Amino acid sequence: ALNARAGAILATLLRRSSALPRPRRMLGALQNAFGLNTTTAQDRPAVVDDHAPAPGTHNYDYDLIVIGGGSGGLSAAKNASKHGAKCAVCDFVQPSPAGTTWGLGGTCVNVGCIPKKLMHQAALLGEAMHDARSYGWQTPEGVAHSWETMVENVQDHIKSINFGYRAELMDANVKRNS
Repeated sequence: ALNARAGAILATLLRRSSALPRPRRMLGALQNAFGLNTTTAQDRPAVVDDHAPAPGTHNYDYDLIVIGGGSGGLSAAKNASKHGAKCAVCDFVQPSPAGTTWGLGGTCVNVGCIPKKLMHQAALLGEAMHDARSYGWQTPEGVAHSWETMVENVQDHIKSINFGYRAELMDANVKRNS
């Protein structure tokens, strides 16, 4: 089942990347590594790697190594593992000069979309509380905001997402290297 699905995905990718020589070579190597024949009349012939081992005869530690622990990498590793592949996810972020690092989930979860949306929601709540009086709400004057509390709660939420991703990888028997 994995080979059939992987073959269909590779065939689609090969058709979409017909003008890009490097991705075609990489996909051809993946075809050979998985022992997949996905060529059709409209496809160009796959690039043959004479040095690729026959399917199932390799002596590698993993069937799939995913570079990057963002949403795509995590999904690829978990799905391949579900179909019997031995997988590893390599996720490393060079610490900033201040020593900042982050967990699984990629840029979006750790320093992009998620923290931005949480901070935006905090701003919307502040504005809504200010506007509430004009809609009949009796709110106290001088409601204060604690930046430190907000930052701590945003970081705690992100850490809970990171933990969930680690747990999902462990459940799927995916090795995490960072």
